[in-house]
Amino acid sequence: MSRIVMSTWGKEITLEVSFDLLDDERVTSKQAYALGAIFVLWGAVNGALDALRSYCLEHDGDMLASECGTARIDDIFDVVEPYSLFVVRNDSKRSVALMCHYRLDPEHGLALLFENERLTQIGPEDIAF
Repeated sequence: MSRIVMSTWGKEITLEVSFDLLDDERVTSKQAYALGAIFVLWGAVNGALDALRSYCLEHDGDMLASECGTARIDDIFDVVEPYSLFVVRNDSKRSVALMCHYRLDPEHGLALLFENERLTQIGPEDIAF
């Protein structure tokens, strides 16, 4: 596993990079390409901030309001902490998930799934598996 530092949503963050592999498998050329493509088009990740805020408010706004006294997210890092890029094994698309700790649902975490460098889904971490 390797680490990278990326500027994400206005903050430098360190991310582990991991691949969806079985014990005896190596990284496929499709996975390597998917990782390189998401780095080149990192703007897709930064551009997902509004969708992420909307997801958090839509799914957990009541909890946020009871904990913080407001159903508003001024600093996304108050509720979401990205920790890993997970490169999915997918033969038909370049799939990479940004895995996050999620204060409002620590048991399930949060993932932003990018397919062909476009945000396609936000949800619990298991959407990436």
